[in-house]
Amino acid sequence: EVLRVFEGEPHTVLYEFYPETKEELAVLPGNIVFVLQKGADNWASVVFNEKRGLVPYNFLVPLDVVTMTSKPMQIEPLNENDDIPAPPRRAPPSRPVGTEGLKTVNAETNNIRDFSGCIVKV
Repeated sequence: EVLRVFEGEPHTVLYEFYPETKEELAVLPGNIVFVLQKGADNWASVVFNEKRGLVPYNFLVPLDVVTMTSKPMQIEPLNENDDIPAPPRRAPPSRPVGTEGLKTVNAETNNIRDFSGCIVKV
């Protein structure tokens, strides 16, 4: 319903387009533009983000507004035949032991590195 209040026909952008002139408009795949007019030269006059410009019409595909209506999500009950994997059988790994006092010495420089503040995530 929101798309119906805009001027023009909604189209989805298929390909990225970089403008080469000031009349052309930059768009990205997935953007929704509103085609105001399609020229015989295969350029479309569109509106996107409150800007008007030209985009190649073959970069666009008409958007079916009917399929965009929001419907409540329906959750289907699971059947016994559905392929649901069994839960893991092994016990989860234990938590790591604290790193208090963990230090290493570099043999070449005799520098001591303190790792007590390090956390390693796997």
